[in-house]
Order: sequence, then C-alpha cells, then structure tokens
Amino acid sequence: MAQEEPLIAPSVPVTTVDPGPTSGDFLAAARKRWSEGKEDEAELIFAELLSLPIPLKEKRQALLEMADLFGDRDASRAIIILEKFLQTYPKDPASSRILLKLGRLYRGQGAYERAAAQFFRVLNATMRAGTDDLEAARKRATQARFELAEMVTEQGRIEEGAGIYRKIELLDLSPEDRLTVRFRLACAAYEIRDYTTAVESFAALRGEAPEGPYRPESAYYLASGLKVLGREREAFDVVLELLGSQMTDNPADRDQSVYWKRRTGNELANQFYQQGEYLTALTLYQSLARLSDDGDWRWPAVYQIGLCFEHLELPKRALEAYDAIIEGMPVKDGDLVRADVSLHDLAKWRRDHVKWMLDYGERFQIMTGGNDVDS
Repeated sequence: MAQEEPLIAPSVPVTTVDPGPTSGDFLAAARKRWSEGKEDEAELIFAELLSLPIPLKEKRQALLEMADLFGDRDASRAIIILEKFLQTYPKDPASSRILLKLGRLYRGQGAYERAAAQFFRVLNATMRAGTDDLEAARKRATQARFELAEMVTEQGRIEEGAGIYRKIELLDLSPEDRLTVRFRLACAAYEIRDYTTAVESFAALRGEAPEGPYRPESAYYLASGLKVLGREREAFDVVLELLGSQMTDNPADRDQSVYWKRRTGNELANQFYQQGEYLTALTLYQSLARLSDDGDWRWPAVYQIGLCFEHLELPKRALEAYDAIIEGMPVKDGDLVRADVSLHDLAKWRRDHVKWMLDYGERFQIMTGGNDVDS
C-alpha cells in the first residue's frame, strides 16, 4: 500500500546562493579605477555593467556617471554617451540638463551648429516642463540663451550676439545675470567700434557695481575707449586707479585681476610712450613694476622706466633703473648661449650708452668752458 504524503513537507536545508556583484559594486569599482588614473580599466567596467541584464534605471546611473567622468578629459566620448542616454531615455526628467551639457561639449569642440541645436532643444523642453519643474527649467533655458549669445559672439557675429543679449535682458534675471548681460552689451559696442556707447556703458557699469566681478576687465575697455576718443587724461586716471586697487582674497579672482591690471597698464603705458608722453608712461610703468616681485614681469617694466628717464633727460635716474636690472637679474646659463639678446644685455648696453653720454657731456663742458649742468 502506498504511503501517504505528509500534509507538511519536511524541511529542506536552504542553500544560500551568492548573487554576485551588484551594479553598485561595478560603479564603485569604476570610480576607484578612475580616481587611480586607470581610465581604460574604468571604461571596461562601465561597459561590462551596461551589458548586464539589469533594470534600465541602474544603467541610467552608469551612463550619467560615465558622461561626468569623460566630460572633463574626453569630450568626444562624453558626447557619444550623452547621445546614447537621450536615445535610451527620451523623456527622462534630466533631459534638458543633459542637452545643455551636450551643447556645451559640442561648442567646446567648435561644432557650433550641433551646439546650437542642443541649446534650442533646451528652450523647447522648457515649454513642456510641468509646474513642479518650471523654475529649474527656466533657469536652464536662460543658461541656454547665454550659451547661444556667447557662442555667436565668439564666432565674430557681434551684432547678432548683441541681439540675443537684448532679448535676454527682457527676462526676469538675477542681479548677477543682469550684470553679465550689461557687460556683454558694452563689450559688443566696443567690438563694433561704437566707442561712445561703450565708454558710457562701462562707466555706468563700474559706477553701479564698484566691486563687481567685471571691474578689472571693464577698466581695460573703458580706458582703451577713452584713449581712442582722445580723452587721454581720463584714460590715465582709470588705469592708475585700477593699478592701485586692492587684490581680492579669492585666488581665481586675484589671477583675473592681475591679468587685467597688467594688460591694461602695459598697453596704455606703451601707447603713451609711443606718442612721446614719457612722463605719463613713466607713472604707469612705475605702478606696473610695483604689481609683482616676479622678475619676468618686473624687469621689463623697470627697463621701460629707464627709457622714459632717458627721454626725460634724467640720465642718472635711468642709470639707477639699468643698474637695478643688472644687479637684480641673475644671468642664467641659457643667456650665455642664446643667439638673441636678453633683457640683461639690453640693460648693460643702455647703461654703458648713458654713462658714455654723461662722460661726453662733462668733457664737452670742459672743452667749451661752459658751466656744469646737473643731469
């Protein structure tokens, strides 16, 4: 007779099966390889992760991380990844953000038409945004408009870029964005040689935002525009005020400030020098020499100071400048074998020339019986 099956089956020992590495494990491993500088290994791990039969949601995260990592080092691969993302997730909430990044990558590679297409797609995506995402979508749309304006301008289409900035100016902007628009419009006026409008715009900008981020750059354009318009004294005052202004504590802002101080002061000083306005040029070169202890910057300014003193018929002061260069500027090994003439050599030649002129003048006075003139 057959034995009855028990109503409750006897318990069976459960064997635990290792599910293997998860998508999170793959992501962590890829990040680690990337941080160690092993980009190729990281890419292989990402590729293996994308080939796994895992939910699209997990693959989405992998694609986004890959794009972020490659974005700074390999724009071409980042573009391929983002294009694949948009094909795979056409209605993803992050689409407008991805489009904006894709447009910037194309712009960085000089593919302006493709970049413009992505920025316009961002603008179109704004219209479809829900009420919850509306504010974020508006911000991205404004960023896309700025990207378009900047891209058109850097292609040399200045008036077209200015037109886009004027449309942006009509939007509800943050104070920072509004300042940027006004600065860009002032730059556009300068670039198309409407110096009167440019000078008025930069002066107003500096008056309303005295500590703004564009102050050093605005000083350059303002001084240059004033010089073109023949308002040289005003240009000189702007440059002198810029060179004497305090540096910020922020390293990035400080670097920008130093750059514009040097460029503005050097260009305007050279222009005054070439026009024979040696006393004005001298004042600017002296301010430039005080900007930095860096010899590569200071000694050329001191050399120009010596030339100004020569033209002003102050040879002893010129000698002080040339001696400062010779004594303070060590001769490098490269200077001994180079075919060209170093600043050190020029200073020595100018010093010897000035000394000869002084000596000749004294002997001439003796020969002619004239009175000594203090030089």
